[in-house]
Amino acid sequence: MTAAGRVREAGSARTAVLGLFLVASLAGLTGCGASAIRADLVQAAVGRTFTNLYIYQQGLLDHPGLTVQWVAGQAGCLRRGAGAPDRGAGDDWQCQLSWRAFDGSAQQALYDVQVRTNGCFTATGPPAVVGQQTLYTSGGRARVNPLFQFDGCFDPS
Repeated sequence: MTAAGRVREAGSARTAVLGLFLVASLAGLTGCGASAIRADLVQAAVGRTFTNLYIYQQGLLDHPGLTVQWVAGQAGCLRRGAGAPDRGAGDDWQCQLSWRAFDGSAQQALYDVQVRTNGCFTATGPPAVVGQQTLYTSGGRARVNPLFQFDGCFDPS
């Protein structure tokens, strides 16, 4: 092969590699845009999951018969940090939960929430409000406190 042929062949290879790079870059950019993880979705999922787990926890503590309507759990969730957008995955979400306790008193707790890109989350509560990781039933049995830390998911689409 002549020198000119080798130069043409090397130029074609570089052009092919550059073309593949551009196609891959454009494909990556089309996935970028506004995140489907939004505060309203996080709030609804965390509030619903907390309410159901509170009812379960109270059953363990011999306070049966609570309903979703009675507990009326709600969450208000925001990203921490000045100017942080209230969307997107991250470990910097906080949710202020409010609910009605078994005795009718209004309760609140601030949970730290990690939200993943697939719409699943882990929420960790303050032990001073929700109790330690282990709770004890009226019969003295040790149980995992479902409100200490809990997981859930929502559809980010």
